[in-house]
Amino acid sequence: MRGPSSREERLWGGAAFLVVAYMVLAASGQRLLDSMRARDLLLPAIAGLVAMAGAVVLVWAIRQRLNPRQWIAVAVCASLFLRIISSLEIVQERLHLVQYAVLAGVLEAALRERWTVASGAAARAWWRPAVAAACATALVGWADEGVQALTPERVYDLRDVGLNALAGVLFLAGRGAVRRLADTTSGREATGPGPHRE
Repeated sequence: MRGPSSREERLWGGAAFLVVAYMVLAASGQRLLDSMRARDLLLPAIAGLVAMAGAVVLVWAIRQRLNPRQWIAVAVCASLFLRIISSLEIVQERLHLVQYAVLAGVLEAALRERWTVASGAAARAWWRPAVAAACATALVGWADEGVQALTPERVYDLRDVGLNALAGVLFLAGRGAVRRLADTTSGREATGPGPHRE
């Protein structure tokens, strides 16, 4: 079996960084959130983060030159994200959607690279990296809540566990739809954020 490519190593490194950051935030981030809330900065900060994430997706979509069906898939996924975000009464829960969508995307890219390197070609079962990434994202989200259960200032909430998993599934579903709706007659297939093409 071939060793990991440099791109795969960077992706796994990014995923590890995100997991550690999320655990640290779960254990010690409440005071920061409370401080921002007291200064009326929490809502604008999270709104800015959501807007930034949307801008990244938009720039990626433009660079990928998506076909009309792919643009529809992106729009549907984005509208679902915004609908869920707007329905969350606890402001910091909106952060979970962005956090775990990003983590799911990085994990899926790393797993897809591993499948590709291991087989010497793009994996035929395109859904396997997505399913594995969704499961891994859900486990990290569960661990996040487990850390909160051990932290005096935080609480364990199964609803948040589900929200973390939902964020990953929704992002991966949208990314998978874009991939499957690629214009194969042109020999181009969108594979998600980043320069890697399959």
